[in-house]
Amino acid sequence: MRTGEIAAYFDVDDRTIRSDVDELRVGLNILGSVFRIESKHEGSQHHFYRSTVHPLVLGLNLSELLMLLKLLEEKSEAAGGEVYQNIFNSIYSQLTDYAEKILKPNLKKSYTKGEVMNVLEENAFAMSNDYKLVFWNKSGKYIEISYLDENDHLVTADVKLIEVKNNKLKIEERGCQSRWIDYGDIAVDWSKVEYM
Repeated sequence: MRTGEIAAYFDVDDRTIRSDVDELRVGLNILGSVFRIESKHEGSQHHFYRSTVHPLVLGLNLSELLMLLKLLEEKSEAAGGEVYQNIFNSIYSQLTDYAEKILKPNLKKSYTKGEVMNVLEENAFAMSNDYKLVFWNKSGKYIEISYLDENDHLVTADVKLIEVKNNKLKIEERGCQSRWIDYGDIAVDWSKVEYM
């Protein structure tokens, strides 16, 4: 899509879009979070822009914010924990000094604020098994896992991940009932699992 087409879509001047797109390529800081888009060129005039990041603004009071942070802090200790920890860090880093002073004593650990930088989902998928687990849950894909059944026989099956609760996974084999299994009892060859 050309810059002119984007400008026409939003009914603004080309130069406005050009400077906005340039800023997003480098990284745009909005309320302490840095948002970046990926730009690809195809041919001489076509630019494609991509981001799997979805900015959220929540107007929470301190009690609601504390409950959200405590929930994320607790979930960060379970399967998929790195994802919860990253969300926690993103929220914590946006706290005002006043909110941090009030909320910090109510959290299990001590945290420091940092820069919030968005990561494209496919990049996070490539870097972390926790993100792979969450992607598996979101995608509805059937992937191959191995596990020992109740008779200690090795079973390999294509399963879909329905739900994650602490370290338990609710899985469903093709054409079978869903059931719960411990995350530590399965093996997944993540190199066989493709993003998208």
